Amino acid sequence: MLSFLSSYFAPPNAPIQNLRKFISKGKCPCGLFFIFAYLSLKLIDLLNMKHVTLLCFLCMLPFSWGLAQNKAFNPTPVKQFDRASLASPVLGIETTSITLLPDAFSLPCASAVSLFSSSGGEGYVFGPNGFGDREKAQWLHFVGDNARITDVVGYFAGKNLVDDAEIKTYIYDVNTADNSPGNRLATSEVIMASNIDTTDLNIFNFATPVDITADTSFFASFDFSDVYATSGADTTELGMISTENGCSTGEFAWERWSDDSWHSIFSAWGGLDVALMVGLVIEFDEVAAIEDAFFQQKGLTVYPAYPNPAPNHINLNFALDNPRAVTVSLYSIEGKQLMALPLGTLSAGEHVQPLDISSLPSGTYLYGIQTAESSVMSRFTK
Repeated sequence: MLSFLSSYFAPPNAPIQNLRKFISKGKCPCGLFFIFAYLSLKLIDLLNMKHVTLLCFLCMLPFSWGLAQNKAFNPTPVKQFDRASLASPVLGIETTSITLLPDAFSLPCASAVSLFSSSGGEGYVFGPNGFGDREKAQWLHFVGDNARITDVVGYFAGKNLVDDAEIKTYIYDVNTADNSPGNRLATSEVIMASNIDTTDLNIFNFATPVDITADTSFFASFDFSDVYATSGADTTELGMISTENGCSTGEFAWERWSDDSWHSIFSAWGGLDVALMVGLVIEFDEVAAIEDAFFQQKGLTVYPAYPNPAPNHINLNFALDNPRAVTVSLYSIEGKQLMALPLGTLSAGEHVQPLDISSLPSGTYLYGIQTAESSVMSRFTK
């Protein structure tokens, strides 16, 4: 009987052996209902049929109680590391070179970032877990013009795979009714879980870039659904990096459950208040004048690099609202850092920084411009 119920009520593709875990952790809102229903069937053999209605009513009581239960996270992160470090001794992640990081990452509390597990230990809050969560999404805001999204960037830790699975990302618009992810606008190319790099950034490319208009908001989401189809959360572990609890507003991070409903991280995980370390790569449209295309974030304005394509030198073009320390970086299209050049504190106003790329083979590259409060990444071709 338990086997039948588990196969009927468990999330799609979840293994039957996960049922006991779902019941004990309260993820499945009908956990106690399973037990009562089983006992009811046994009692029906001993009672008159007139009691069946009463039994069904009693069985629904725990069902309604279970609907109100929340998930629980382990308040002590599995791992923490200094985000300012270029080579963290814990994770070895260089974490300053993505554009459109959530606003929380400009706060002092975001100097350390974390990997959170669920209270029962089956997987991570931001990844495949014993609750069968399908997607994890982060709200982002764009201020600029004549630009489009070419890639989503994510940071991961805690990888422990038994079976491989596809990981992909989506861009959603915002559902204005409740500020949750709305319509899906684009789907990235797949990265296999075995190829997820836990020591560097991971770049998910969109074959067709996503056009974005000035001053708009959207969600970048990571889809872990295939993990459950191949191995289940018991054997596969992979977690996304976030701020520490209390840094940011959890209503801006959301998750999609196995029933396809969206829930804010804050409400689903009992007040977990974080921002996911998710970013985007922005590509500028071809315009008549360089200043007609730009991206702006917390005092840093980035214009298209030129010339593009670039033969042996590329000029990075940006402006500052106040004097700020600036670092520029160069990456391969796979996200491997090729160069990091601290420029020191620069004055307010426009700046052009030339880079010698004569030693690089032909191809597409990413460049990053970072200050203490903002980080922008774009691309060029040699």
